[in-house]
Amino acid sequence: MSDVLFICHGNACRSPMAAGLLEVELDRLAGPDHGFVVESAGLAVVEGCPPNQQAVAAAAEWGLDMRGHRSRQLTPEMAGRAERIFCMEPGQVEATRKVNPEARAELLGDGVEDPTGGRAAYDETLAKLRDLIAPLAESLVGETRGSASNQR
Repeated sequence: MSDVLFICHGNACRSPMAAGLLEVELDRLAGPDHGFVVESAGLAVVEGCPPNQQAVAAAAEWGLDMRGHRSRQLTPEMAGRAERIFCMEPGQVEATRKVNPEARAELLGDGVEDPTGGRAAYDETLAKLRDLIAPLAESLVGETRGSASNQR
């Protein structure tokens, strides 16, 4: 079992979209019993809030149902448990390490800006996340398969 955690500011759009996309890709590549726990959290969160409605609408067009998501604040325990932590902005990497100095936080790609404006901004953000998540999923599955064959 491997924990993957996505971090953004409010846990209302980018990190839950990234988590949903990774789940879909892992299911496609390795099946529904892929063995990864994929979560998302935020650094400045009002706990339990629903996701941004424009993010929900954009995600739905890609087959993701974010309606049940509720925002969660990053905790030291979450940050310590995750084997891989992907942040949307450079400052979030350092902020995550302040929450837990042992956190294995890194920037997702070259970063993913917070969508501002209308629905088109959310569509663009989701497209960028898809471009980053597909190779990430392949890498994670490859690492898992490689370590499984090394244990034989």
